Order: sequence, then C-alpha cells, then structure tokens
Amino acid sequence: MGEWSEDNIKSVARVLRVFNICSGLKINIHKSHLFGIGVNMGEVEGMAGILGCQVGALPFEYLGIRVGANMNLISNWTPVVETIKNRLSSWKANTLSMGGRMTLIKSVLSSLPIYYLSLYKAPCNVVDQIEGLMNNFLWAGSSEAKKVHWVSWEVVTTTKNDGGLGVLGWYIPIPLVLHSMLVFLA
Repeated sequence: MGEWSEDNIKSVARVLRVFNICSGLKINIHKSHLFGIGVNMGEVEGMAGILGCQVGALPFEYLGIRVGANMNLISNWTPVVETIKNRLSSWKANTLSMGGRMTLIKSVLSSLPIYYLSLYKAPCNVVDQIEGLMNNFLWAGSSEAKKVHWVSWEVVTTTKNDGGLGVLGWYIPIPLVLHSMLVFLA
C-alpha cells in the first residue's frame, strides 16, 4: 500500500471516510484489525492507535477460514474434521436407512469441506480422514463404529452413470470441484 508512515495511515482513514460518505456503508473500525508485515510491532500498535482499531497477528480467522496459516499442516484442518464429526454425532444414524445415510452424505457432509477446499488443497491424510468418516457413517451408521464395507469407497465415489453411488470424492483437483459446483448452480 505504500511506505509505512503516519501520513499514509491518515490517508487510509480519509479513504475509508470517503467510502463511507459515497456508499453509505460504514466500516466498524472497532472490529477492524491492522496487520503489519515486516514491520516492528511497536509501529503497528502506534498506527492502530491512530486509526482506533485493534492490532492483528497472523494467522487469523476470517469467515471461518484460517488466513496466514500453513494449510499443508494437518493440525490446521482440525476444525473442518471436527465440524464433520460433530455433525455426524448429532444424527441418529442407526435409525436411518442406507438410502437416508447416503442422502445425508451427498447433501450435507460432502458440502461441509467445500468452503475450505475452494481455497486450499487439503493434505492427503485429511482427505483420507474425511472420507473415512463418511465411509464409516455410510456402512456402520456412526463415524467410530467399524462394520463390513460391502462396496469399496472407489465405487461409492464413482458417478451413477458409471455404476457407482455418486458421492463426491475429494481426490478431485480443486478447479474441477469448483467447475462442477458452478455447473450444478447454473
């Protein structure tokens, strides 16, 4: 944005004020954070004081997505896996038929990680873990229980036209996932 100076911060404040006047939209400066990359933390605190906002640090969470974190680390995918586990534990799967579990997997579980996967490529271990949870839910009715899987996961993720069950597999390259989402929504 330019050189790190008090004049530039005041210019940013003026631009935000002009944006407010022109659009009628007001930025809540008290909820906003100022990040300094490659800048002394004391300077960031001083500039944040001028603007009246808070000081932020990387990584942070924005709309449920971790920004600035190394998403190649499995530990940074824990919230996604936990969301799926929590969703699975809230369902009474043992009262559902196989078709009911398949419908839940296709409509709910397959869509939960798409938000993350639209921005980041998940490590193979995370994909295996998510697909394992779905697989166990399909055959055993729970994410922890183990039962015989009568059809391989490869067949489950094959399209119906090709003789599969049509569940979206996560080893698809991300641009193809986004393309299929756009085609579905069109």
